[in-house]
Amino acid sequence: MNVKLRVMLYAHKDQVYIPILGISDQGFPYDTAELLISSLDRAKLSKTIDKAISYGNPKIPHPTQEEFRKRTRVQTALGTSSSKTMAKRGVVTFMLYWTNENLYIAFSPESTKDVQLINYTNAIRLPRDTASEIIATRVLAELESRKEQ
Repeated sequence: MNVKLRVMLYAHKDQVYIPILGISDQGFPYDTAELLISSLDRAKLSKTIDKAISYGNPKIPHPTQEEFRKRTRVQTALGTSSSKTMAKRGVVTFMLYWTNENLYIAFSPESTKDVQLINYTNAIRLPRDTASEIIATRVLAELESRKEQ
């Protein structure tokens, strides 16, 4: 599958954190320069998703081991030091990714022990040109379904 664009969302309590992902020269997505934050309001989340899409995935040099060991901007914003701690605190991760034909929304499994584990098997498939309002609605619906359980 040839992925054209990746956007990650980390939902925690009443906020959604969206780091701008660069793609390293080895093809690895990595947190770059900015962290966008939105409330769970559908219109605000939609605008924030649009902003993240507008950045694209800039090309970046492959991170050093020292850079990999640093906390990400999301971890810093949440006051955590690992993706496992984020999972314990109830963070839900969403990976939005676009191919030539489709947009997919994949998310971390319920009760995951690590928010980096994404369930791609059950990803929601939508048309490539799906509006950000629909994406925000799907993200919020998944979050709501987890509250009900």
